[in-house]
Amino acid sequence: MDTGCTIVVERMLRSSTLLRGLASKAAGAGKKPTVVFVDGARIPFAQSSTVYNDYLGVDLQKFAYKGLVDKTALDPKEIDYILGGNVIQEVRTSNIAREAAMAAGLPTNIPAHTVVLACISSNVGICSAAEKVLTEHASLVLVGGVETFSDVPIRLTRPLRQALITLPKAMKKGPLGVFKHLAKLNFKDLGLETPAIANYTTGEVMGHSSDRLSAKLGVSRREQDEFAALSHQRAAKAHKDGIYKDPKAFLRAWEFVAVDPFEQLLLGPTYATAKVLSAAGLTLADIDVIEIHEAFAGQVLSNFRAMGSDKFAQEYLNRSTKVGDIDMAKTNLHGGSLSLGHPFAATGNRLVTTAANRLHREGGRYALVTACADGGLGHACIIEKYE
Repeated sequence: MDTGCTIVVERMLRSSTLLRGLASKAAGAGKKPTVVFVDGARIPFAQSSTVYNDYLGVDLQKFAYKGLVDKTALDPKEIDYILGGNVIQEVRTSNIAREAAMAAGLPTNIPAHTVVLACISSNVGICSAAEKVLTEHASLVLVGGVETFSDVPIRLTRPLRQALITLPKAMKKGPLGVFKHLAKLNFKDLGLETPAIANYTTGEVMGHSSDRLSAKLGVSRREQDEFAALSHQRAAKAHKDGIYKDPKAFLRAWEFVAVDPFEQLLLGPTYATAKVLSAAGLTLADIDVIEIHEAFAGQVLSNFRAMGSDKFAQEYLNRSTKVGDIDMAKTNLHGGSLSLGHPFAATGNRLVTTAANRLHREGGRYALVTACADGGLGHACIIEKYE
């Protein structure tokens, strides 16, 4: 899956005619600036090795940065900082946020850095932007997220890499020295290494963790298949109906959590949701729109079971009652990662943009965005519609 995605986060500026009254209250003496999600844009998600086959990740992020700046008629000189998420990195563009920004023609005097936190990389970017606004280190921040699986880093095996790195020293001893140096290699050392899909610490593939959680929390295969089918049906309808228009919302609260990667690798959304609702002074019943990252159908449904369990809340969340029951009529109405695709570092931006759009379209007030990530990490945030 390949794509580039980007959003703008800013404080409410007094110079803005539309926002002046609220800005005076939010950014007045002794009060924190209000963080606003202004707009988002992305290039279409596409299967790897298809339409974006000839592009690097930096190109895809460039398209998204430039597309959003053009869409909003934003003066690039107003941008104070640029962030970008990226998981599978190209060595030549390790700080892809900076390289893509310059490639997009944005001013070279805008600082930029890249963040990586598995599937919630762009969520980290969004919240880091919000923190820059709240601490008044920036007024307007551009946040991107990009992933390409069309050109992943495939490396030589480590023994072969080490042999080649030290080869110049052996060459000083002539042909015989080179022969002896390379003769230390075994036949198995002459292979290739592709990016691992298993967790480094546990050695477990994420799908296996999803299966174990489903079994533990009583999620059947039939329920998983039905959820996956629903995701695809909703995505197909959303595309047919021309969904996805301009958003605007406040970023009210956010949390990042870490759980036991051996037993609860994908349950981060449950823990993060409990914390962010508490921080915002809300309950799940107050939420009008829910957007959750669909890593696996089993993972999503396992989180729903955990959120709806008093026993789980008492044993693991240090609370007497459950987080709440998920209303599927509010959740991922236009499909999710199972149907739309999951380019790791871009998914967070898609979730926030979709949630903000839905608030305006559906007339709701609060949206919950939540996602799991490899390593037993999780994120959740609350956004509120700006009228």
